[in-house]
Amino acid sequence: MFGPPGSGKSFAVEQIAASIDELETEKTFKFNKIFKFNVSQMKGPEELVTAFHQIRDAGLKGECPIVFFDEFDSKLNDELGWLKYFLAPMQDGEFTEEGHPHFIGRAIFIFAGGTNESMSVFKKKAESREVEAQKAKDFLSRLKGYINILGPNRQCPHGKDLSKNTSDKNSTCDVKEFETTEQAGKKLQDVAKQKQDAQQCEACGDKTPFCEFGYMLRRATLLRSLLEKKLSIDQKTTLEIADNVLEAFIKVDKYSHGSRSLEAIIQTSDIVPGKAFSASCINTSCLEMYVDKTFNDYLREEYEKGESNKV
Repeated sequence: MFGPPGSGKSFAVEQIAASIDELETEKTFKFNKIFKFNVSQMKGPEELVTAFHQIRDAGLKGECPIVFFDEFDSKLNDELGWLKYFLAPMQDGEFTEEGHPHFIGRAIFIFAGGTNESMSVFKKKAESREVEAQKAKDFLSRLKGYINILGPNRQCPHGKDLSKNTSDKNSTCDVKEFETTEQAGKKLQDVAKQKQDAQQCEACGDKTPFCEFGYMLRRATLLRSLLEKKLSIDQKTTLEIADNVLEAFIKVDKYSHGSRSLEAIIQTSDIVPGKAFSASCINTSCLEMYVDKTFNDYLREEYEKGESNKV
């Protein structure tokens, strides 16, 4: 899993774990245990061994833990120095302590990059001569899949930042016209399909028009999730949000620190259940820390519709 800082990698892992836990099919193992380890904070391989013991203990209890290794691509003496310590656990499900092998058991490993923003960047570094001795190619061969987390800012699937081109307020798809994220998402996909043969991605040249609109859907999804967490409500609860507030969150040019900026705005807002989320709820004194001036531009706009959106 790769993405720039603040793109929402931890959030993605939590959502994946939640979706697995909600499966109605019969489970052989319990997936309700998540371990999070920041590799960059570990002093040496001995701390990684301690982490493997915790994973092993969960397996002995009949669980299949989801293990999130954050910043796995950090340095350990050399570039990508931690990779060689993951090879045996990934391939054989074993780790070694003082020369004695220990079986880990069932587990799902998720590695999040801290210094590499996309798989292509990581692969290029892993295949370079400088890190060949660190078993980087062997690590790549053991991966079962990957995903580039694009975050709330405007990026194409190849990791190219398109935020500087988001100043056009007359967007093709106006998310506030739709009551649900499903309707908005369908509209975004329809627009992308219509333009597939006519437009290329400005950054990568590929015929992926979703690069132009996908960031709005990502923002809407993240916004909804953060509001649920802030208000301690479930997915079925309807929320009301003022037109200009929704415009600001969905169409602002750029979040300075990715999803962390969006989360900070929500956390510092005076929102209460049963009350519409209006501009007066937002703490505007520190907005310059999280977003550019276009956020305030949208907040100041007035709309003919007097009603709030239901999201």
